[in-house]
Amino acid sequence: MDSESPYRPPQSVEEQPRVRYDGMPKSAYVFGSLHRIFGYLGILGVVVFIVMLATGFGGIHYNLLNWVTFLLNGVVTGLMTYAGIRLLKKKRNGVMWSNRYAWASIAMTVLQDLAIVLFPASAGAAAGEDGSPLKAVSLSVIALIYPVLALVFLKQPRVKDWVDSLPD
Repeated sequence: MDSESPYRPPQSVEEQPRVRYDGMPKSAYVFGSLHRIFGYLGILGVVVFIVMLATGFGGIHYNLLNWVTFLLNGVVTGLMTYAGIRLLKKKRNGVMWSNRYAWASIAMTVLQDLAIVLFPASAGAAAGEDGSPLKAVSLSVIALIYPVLALVFLKQPRVKDWVDSLPD
């Protein structure tokens, strides 16, 4: 009768080791990886835009709004890629660059939506097939989800403690 009762938990339970990425919070690791992936895709988009412009693909007319959007997307893509690299290299300023990217992305989306609402004729295809900017503006709200999540998850106390523990 030395066997343990099946209705009682075992006396000693060994905990499974957790993967900690050298103390790096999972949110910093995940957003660092996603920043790099999305940043590289953004760089690919910039290259495709330049090729389309050089070849005149599809007879697309590039007006001022398209150029401003292209330049702003390039800046935001650069910030996102740089932030992802800094986060994954465990640099103290990785979270700061991620916050800069997030705020720049939010500002760009708001400015782009204002331009579409104020100048729907120059927005072209972005204003929707019927010329109504409501569709484009409502879809751009989806683009705000990722930067807002990055701001929220990278402001957690664990992430702040981790950044404070990093060497200069």
